[in-house]
Amino acid sequence: MQCMYGLPQTKAAILAILFTVAAGISACGRIAPDTPLPPLPTPLPSSEFRSVELDAQGFLTDIYGDNAIGRSDDGELWLTNIRTGEVRQVTDDGHYKWNAVLSSTHAAWIEEGEEIKLTGERGGSTNTAHVFAMDLLTGEARRITDVPANRNHLRISGSRLVWRDNRNEFQAPRDHYDIYAYDLSSDREIPIVVAPGNQQHPTIHGDFVVWSDNRNSPRLGTRAEGCHNRPDRQCDIYSYNLATGEERLLAQTGNNNGLPTLHGDLVVWQQYLESGGSIIVMLDLETGQQLDIGLGGHSDTRPLISANHVVCSVKEACDVRGFFGNRSDTGVFQYRLDTGEVRRLSSYVEAGVLLHDNVAVITEGCHTGYRHYAVFLD
Repeated sequence: MQCMYGLPQTKAAILAILFTVAAGISACGRIAPDTPLPPLPTPLPSSEFRSVELDAQGFLTDIYGDNAIGRSDDGELWLTNIRTGEVRQVTDDGHYKWNAVLSSTHAAWIEEGEEIKLTGERGGSTNTAHVFAMDLLTGEARRITDVPANRNHLRISGSRLVWRDNRNEFQAPRDHYDIYAYDLSSDREIPIVVAPGNQQHPTIHGDFVVWSDNRNSPRLGTRAEGCHNRPDRQCDIYSYNLATGEERLLAQTGNNNGLPTLHGDLVVWQQYLESGGSIIVMLDLETGQQLDIGLGGHSDTRPLISANHVVCSVKEACDVRGFFGNRSDTGVFQYRLDTGEVRRLSSYVEAGVLLHDNVAVITEGCHTGYRHYAVFLD
């Protein structure tokens, strides 16, 4: 399946075509392409772009500028310079960490906290999780959350962090999470959305936070309410403007919309289709116009957008059905916003990808023995 296919060459041209093709479709309208897609792009030879093998420690989770951050097997964090290959350890305190993210000035991560006994239908107990941040210049790390909760899906933009947090429905029998942010420059926590149901996959860039939300699902309160990779689990896309405090409903199609990311005014996300599979949707926050830009897979594709590029990964589980190595219908795809050029950067069956500006970092491997390499897209 193809992840993306070509659009016009500039943002202005994209918007002009969008107005013609999608006239009358609001930002909350259903996207249902009914025309055949072009064949998979032919992978470019290695001479067409520069790549660098990375001798990273463990599994990489985020990149910014020249550095990628990842976690080694013992739960400690390492930085890998994606241009020189230099590796250096960031933490060494014996505490297991996950979901590490990176900005120009800070690294942040989630770490296991205290154990809490559960009451009611859930029963038993669970360990909480807290958010930590480190100033990369001074090496000083501090915990920035105090209220007991499970936390995940941490993201960072500049001095602002955003994550998913269930402090308000900690005893709920199902996943009921809200979204919180924290401004490291002012030491202020900001509730982004506290609403019924499950708010998940937050992403942040500049003043905007975007997430997937099932508060309007007719299945809310049942075991079938979750925002999983199924079209019958209704999840909508929302945004919040940190400068104005305005919340907006961006997409409501009656089916599952998830895994949003944004850069500037552009948001991309994965929308699951009733016919199976998914599409990648792009929305301009300034104009409210949107368009599907190609097909994703049946699993979580997590499209990423940064600067002039959109990337995503079409996957099949590497440990199911004997899928190992490369396949003709899987891999990491890159799409350039300015030229419409599409490239396949990997054909590995379950490749992961990170993106910042013009660099994609690709991970190939099946639960162990990962290969990491940086691809310079410009």
